[in-house]
Amino acid sequence: GDARRVLHDRMFANTARLWIYLVQEDLERTGTVFSRELVRGCIGFCRAWLNDTEPGVNHAAIDAVVADINARLSTATELRTDFTTDDLPGGLPFN
Repeated sequence: GDARRVLHDRMFANTARLWIYLVQEDLERTGTVFSRELVRGCIGFCRAWLNDTEPGVNHAAIDAVVADINARLSTATELRTDFTTDDLPGGLPFN
């Protein structure tokens, strides 16, 4: 295969991991979320991405973070309003 693929996979895995940690930090700090289901879908997508880009890697630590995010999402104050419910494209990979 293409030698650049290893770098590509590492970059995308690190991007997904960073995003997961940033969402956790924001939920801890603010207790708010724009859209509970949108964020839940994004987190699931990023977590699946780690499986694809890092096959065979133990992801127990990131799984604990994902579980924490999902618990926090259940009680977070949702900032999205009825006015903003139709503003996202339907082609998101986790809809």
